[in-house]
Amino acid sequence: MNSLKASLKLFIILCWFFASPVAAETENYFNGLVKLKAGMERDFGLERLECFPFKKNVGFIEDQIQHVEKCYQGAVVLNQALGDARGHTIKVIGVGEKFLRTNGFHTVLIPWDASREEMATFLGKKISREEQVRLLDSVRELKEKILSKISPIRTLYCTQRISNEDCLRGYQTLAVGLADMKRKTAGWSEVVISDSWREGDDPESRTLRYDAPASEMKKALFQTDPSSLWAPVKKGYEVIDKKYGKAFKEDLQLAQFVCAPDLSPEECGQGADNFYRAASDPGLQGKFWGRVRVDRYNTAILDDFHGQIRYDLAPEEIVRVFSKKSPKREAEKFTVQGERYETLTKNNSSGLRVVCDLVGMQARYCVRAYENFIEFIKSGRDYQVAAPWTNLMFIDARQLSRVNFALNSKSRREYIYVDAHSSLKEMKRFMQTFARPEGPVFKL
Repeated sequence: MNSLKASLKLFIILCWFFASPVAAETENYFNGLVKLKAGMERDFGLERLECFPFKKNVGFIEDQIQHVEKCYQGAVVLNQALGDARGHTIKVIGVGEKFLRTNGFHTVLIPWDASREEMATFLGKKISREEQVRLLDSVRELKEKILSKISPIRTLYCTQRISNEDCLRGYQTLAVGLADMKRKTAGWSEVVISDSWREGDDPESRTLRYDAPASEMKKALFQTDPSSLWAPVKKGYEVIDKKYGKAFKEDLQLAQFVCAPDLSPEECGQGADNFYRAASDPGLQGKFWGRVRVDRYNTAILDDFHGQIRYDLAPEEIVRVFSKKSPKREAEKFTVQGERYETLTKNNSSGLRVVCDLVGMQARYCVRAYENFIEFIKSGRDYQVAAPWTNLMFIDARQLSRVNFALNSKSRREYIYVDAHSSLKEMKRFMQTFARPEGPVFKL
């Protein structure tokens, strides 16, 4: 019997010993990125840090969170690698899915899951002054040749989506295609070399694939013009307005319906038809609708007014996603409450003016963030922010576009950006980073 009791006690002790400890609250990935970026600016002269800057397919809002997490993980390793690769002149780094040198010699893209050694080797690779001058001179000469053939092009450039070598290749190919031609008028105001044929919303901009044949580049410049390229798009919008415009306006009070420029008129129409059928749902009719954009890949509630839907998303899926959007009365209530909190927190003891992001923020998240900040101030009335910080802005850090905005905002020298979804505990931990040295330390 005693032997059985002893065995049981030993079993319990072993279970306790080998059991996983209770997981501590993990650091908010966006808040961690803000601190890492500030440190890399200070220690290594980094000017911009972007998370998956060229990723087009980010899915739903929930899918974007994993990219913010991966970006944070990549930035942690990057911070170490920059310390190993002293003497580099890199000012702009994108955390993405491949190694790439682009936009000259001060901008790179790195994979988020690369090792410290791989990053350091890539960042520390020295490019001789002679090689830099040779590339820049070649690009300048080619651009002069190209611009001498085309009128009235004002701008010719490569996007950061392609490498320096691919940019040069694109210019060389285009120059060959125009070599035997006298100066000729094209209907574009700018020409862009990239990795696709269509980029951006400017109808007067012509994008060329860097790896396209010279004949196709020439054809794209002179056998098409803005009016012919956008005429089918315009006609498609007219068809959509005729078929669905009345229902959009009467049932949803929708202010604007647009499609991404890389969608065909048929795909745009498919998205309009799906949204039209979803719009018969009473729940959707009880929400605010400012602008709906049809996209090739992504679906998201952008704020209380604006949304984005994948062109082939089924109507029932549209209803499911946007049922999470605040009803009108609730959105109005939270908006008023947020404005009241903004007034209430003016001249608070911390020395910070507190605001919410005006883009991509649902009012209910703003209100919840304000409530956490008020509790934060109550729990540490002696807290005062260090110079030069004067403002705090809440960001919906589930959206990659808002993450990149905050990391590289021109106002980041005076604005502290914090994820509106931070817990009170995380907010305390994060804000301690920006406290005056003589201020209090919160016990967490």
